[in-house]
Formats: sequence, structure tokens, C-alpha cells
Amino acid sequence: MNEQFPTTPERESSHERIEEGVWRPGSLDRFTDKMAAGASTKELERRSPDAPLKPRMRITGDVKRTIQDPEELAAALEEAGSVDSVETFRDKKIVAGMLLTRMLRQLDPEADPRDILKTRLVHGADIAVVDEAYAARPKEELAAIEADGMITKLKHRPLMIAAADCAPIIFYDPANEALGIFHSGYKGTLAQIGRRGIEAMSKAYGSRPEDLRTVIGPYADGESYEVGQDVYDRFLHATDDDVARYSADEMAEMFRPDPRKADKHLFDNGKAIEIGLRHAGVRPEHLEISGYSTMRDNHLFSSDRKEGSKDRDSMLIMAVLK
Repeated sequence: MNEQFPTTPERESSHERIEEGVWRPGSLDRFTDKMAAGASTKELERRSPDAPLKPRMRITGDVKRTIQDPEELAAALEEAGSVDSVETFRDKKIVAGMLLTRMLRQLDPEADPRDILKTRLVHGADIAVVDEAYAARPKEELAAIEADGMITKLKHRPLMIAAADCAPIIFYDPANEALGIFHSGYKGTLAQIGRRGIEAMSKAYGSRPEDLRTVIGPYADGESYEVGQDVYDRFLHATDDDVARYSADEMAEMFRPDPRKADKHLFDNGKAIEIGLRHAGVRPEHLEISGYSTMRDNHLFSSDRKEGSKDRDSMLIMAVLK
């Protein structure tokens, strides 16, 4: 059963929706026989009353994600001030795995959850090219790779990133049947991870920006996300060498003064990404921007700003070729 939540005109025009606890972009529906994409919501957890405990739907670079030895893990939990025992921590991971499996079955029933690929996110602009050799590497090695984007032509190999206010970007190239997924906080946006993703797909697969179907998923909206003068200045004084350059009019679209604090600005990361993608050649009619906000719609999506870095989970974004 599909679940429809209150919408704004922007959401209605993009036809994004939440199905069985999974956020789905509407602009990719015409390609459902070739690919699928979606993101976890808190509704996915609420739809699982049989779960023995609330899972930790969180992917981070935290040391706890990779420690296997029980004594080392216990020490790490104690140092981090966690109230979870080792057993509870692992149980939550198991439940989270069950929910991820449920989400993946909606996207691609033929994909194996054990084949989900992710990287360590570092708020940079490095991109991993996922081919057979890459996917065959040991899981421990794969989990340690630092990259904020992945591209692939492999079918039934899900790519996954996490976010909790930062914006996810999804590219699908129907001409070459290629896929890209990227994590873009303001640092990644400034470093043009979207443009670099297009360049990587062009080099690896011959993708053209005008062919790409592009989705910017839920992120912290421009009415809520507060940044300091330093962030504003970094965008204002950016150059074309290794970061984006924005005009005065574009800066006005991305930033506006915070009416509550004189030294703060409200930043619309989605708008900044959109401007960068337009400069890179993405057609406006091929670009969908989510109307959901991780801060305004925090009942559905995790937010670092709203919940705090220790207590929040992650929005897990997944894309897969079929």
C-alpha cells in the first residue's frame, strides 16, 4: 500500500512519494525496468512492529562500525559514552540489516543485500568507479575506501550512501545504462562533486550531461539550515580552479540573511547543487529536486542539526541498475 504524506506544490510536480516507508523520486519512474532508487525514512522503522528493538539506521566513519573484537568494541562503546551493550549494539545492526533488505526488495528483488556497496564519507569530491574488480575486493577493504560518490554499470549491485542534512544526488544515464550516487554537503557542493561525477561518468561510460536524469534527494532546506559567515565567504570567493564560482545573483539564490541572527545566513544547498549542475550541462527538465526537508520533515528523515550527531540516525539512499 502506498502512503501519501502532506505535500507542497513542488512535491506534487515532481511526483515524489513514500511507498511502504521508502522515499521514491518520481522522475525516474519511467525507467523502472532499468533502475531504481530510494531512501529510508523513519516510517520504514515504524512499519516494522515485529522488530525486537529500534535499529540503528546509521552509516558513519565511526570506529564502532568496523571493530569486530568484542573487547575492543566494548571499550569503544564505553569511550563514546554509549548506553548500549555489545549485544544490544549488534542486535540493532541486525534489525537495521533486516530493514535495509526490506527496502532493497522494493527497489530490486533480484539484488542480494550482501552485495550493497558503500564507502566512507569524508565530505570530499572523490568518486569510486565500481566495476567487477572493485566489487570483488574484500569487504573490509571496500568499507575503508574514502569517497563521497560511486558510479557503476554493474547490474544488481546496489550503491548506498548516507545523509542526515546533506543532499544526496542520483544520476541515471539511460543512453549508456550507467548510474551514479553522491553525497553532497556544503563542502562537497563547493568542491563540485556533482560536476566531478558527471566528468567521471563521461570518462568511464561516455555519458553526456544533457542525457542524465538527475535527482537531488531530501536535504536540510534553505529556510532552516543556518551557516556562519565563513561558509558564505567560501562560496563568495570561490574560483574556477578546483571549486565552483557563483555570480552575485546566484549567491542571492543560495543564501539569504538569517532574520534571527545578524552574523548568520540561511543556505539552500539544493539550490547551490542545482546551479552547479546547470553549469555542468544538466538540462533543467531532467532535474528533480525533492520538496522534503530533513529538518522541516524530521518526523520522516534524520537530521544532524535537529537531533544531534550522537542521537540521530542516517537517511540511507540506495540506487541499483537492473
